[in-house]
Amino acid sequence: MELVELDAEERQDDLNSLGVQEGGLESLIQATYHLPGLRTSFTMGPKGNRAWSIRAQTISWQQLLEAGSMVEARSRGWLRSEGRDDVMVEGGMMEFLFNV
Repeated sequence: MELVELDAEERQDDLNSLGVQEGGLESLIQATYHLPGLRTSFTMGPKGNRAWSIRAQTISWQQLLEAGSMVEARSRGWLRSEGRDDVMVEGGMMEFLFNV
């Protein structure tokens, strides 16, 4: 509670003296965003700029071809929900899921 009453510079000095980079609220927000493996996609257009929280399910093109559709691949359990540290490989397919 004391940190909230300080200005930004004093707050950062206090956090540094405690050996932490950010306060508890910031840590909680970061953890709840990254825990489910969300990614951020940015769009820009005439209605403004947006940051979208998205998830991506991946599958190899060979498996997708064998399944014949994303629906069938999903029913076979071949789609993988990957976290934000996933590295795209050649031939990888992604289905982006997000709420508008």
